[in-house]
Amino acid sequence: MDAEPLIRKLEPIIRLPDHLQDKAVAMATLDDHHHGSIVYRQDSNDDRVHYLIDGGLEFVWHGRVTRTLNTNHRTAAEPLDPPGRKRYTVRADGAARIASFKRVELDRLVEQFEREAANNTPEVAEIGTEQASDWMTRLLQSAVFSRLPATNIQAIFARMERLGVDSGEVIARQGEIGSFYYVIEQGYCEVSRSIDAGRKPIHLDELGPGTAFGE
Repeated sequence: MDAEPLIRKLEPIIRLPDHLQDKAVAMATLDDHHHGSIVYRQDSNDDRVHYLIDGGLEFVWHGRVTRTLNTNHRTAAEPLDPPGRKRYTVRADGAARIASFKRVELDRLVEQFEREAANNTPEVAEIGTEQASDWMTRLLQSAVFSRLPATNIQAIFARMERLGVDSGEVIARQGEIGSFYYVIEQGYCEVSRSIDAGRKPIHLDELGPGTAFGE
C-alpha cells in the first residue's frame, strides 16, 4: 500500500500547501504492527505524533480496552495521542500501520504555513502573535475552527473567559442542559458515563490542551 496519499490526508497535513505536504511525507516514519503489538504504553513519554493509516487499534486504560479505532472512523486522520506522557496503551487490533513524526518537525511545518498565510491574511497573523500557545495552535487546527473565517475566530477569542477548576470538579454533568462551550487551556479532563445508579461511572476518554467539549 502506498502510504504517501494517506499521509497527505492527516491532520493538520491535509491543510498544508503541496510543498509542505511533500516535506511531511519525507519526514514520516512508518511502522508495521502485528496483532497485539504495542505501539506505545500508557504513561510512557514519547515526543512523537502518531497516526493510524491502515488497520485497527485498541486503546487500553489501566488494563481495560476503552475504545477501538480503524481507518473508517471519522477521527482516524487525527493524532492518536498528544506528544509527551501517553494516556493509553495503544496496541494493534489485527495488522496495523502507523505513521509518526517528531513533534518539533511537524510544528515547524505548521509554523511555516502560518507565516506564509500571514502575508496574505493579516487577521490570522494578529491571532497568532497576540495569543500564541500550544493549546491555541491545536484549537485552530481542529476540524471546527479550520472552517471559520479569521475575523470570526478573532471574535470568538475576544469573548472567551478563563475558568479555573479544581481536580475532581465536575464541569459538565451527564443529563444536564449545557450552555457553554469549553476549551482546555491546560491540564486534562476525564470523560465518563453513568449507566446505573450506585455503579462507578465508565471511563470513556481523556481530553487535553486544545480540545473542546460542551454546547
